[in-house]
Amino acid sequence: MEVFNIKEEYNKCLKGYSKDCYKQIINKVLEVETEENASMLLANFLLEEYITWRADDSVDLMKEIFNKNMNLAYVRFPDNYLYRAIMYTGSYKLFECYMEDFARVFLKQNPQIDKREFVAKLNEVAKQYDKKILDESKPIEAGFDFEEAYGVPENDDHAVLLDVDTYNLFYKIVEKYNAILGRIKIKESLKDYFEYGL
Repeated sequence: MEVFNIKEEYNKCLKGYSKDCYKQIINKVLEVETEENASMLLANFLLEEYITWRADDSVDLMKEIFNKNMNLAYVRFPDNYLYRAIMYTGSYKLFECYMEDFARVFLKQNPQIDKREFVAKLNEVAKQYDKKILDESKPIEAGFDFEEAYGVPENDDHAVLLDVDTYNLFYKIVEKYNAILGRIKIKESLKDYFEYGL
């Protein structure tokens, strides 16, 4: 199943407020893909569709992924595709879901795995992606990357007129800023998990 089709099905889920159809999405992907490819496709989809104000919808889908097949959250551990999506979005809500609905349950089912070592590996990956994302980030300059406001509406001197591309850029900047704060919070939480346990 291509990402476009996943998006189409996902939008139907949102319109119908049906969490059951999240299961159908995951089932359809698993019918035609290996666990590793399914994990990658679903993680890429979550990454592309994630918006801070709609984070709960992404959490619902992630919970269903774990409920359907926990291996999707463990393939390529610790650099799992779903965990990587969490790092790129910087979503603390997705991180909490990963830790509570996957990690805690998975470790309980696999008592032979050392919990502190498990968390330490996740922490190392979090630090690596945090550094990678910051290293790849570039400053944004007015007049070069975006145009400043080009006027004010006649009836509202508290508003400004922006080019659509500039507005979209500002929206992306807000998401990136939230992701930076989220990754800081994620790394702090991982330290707590390491110290106090899962």
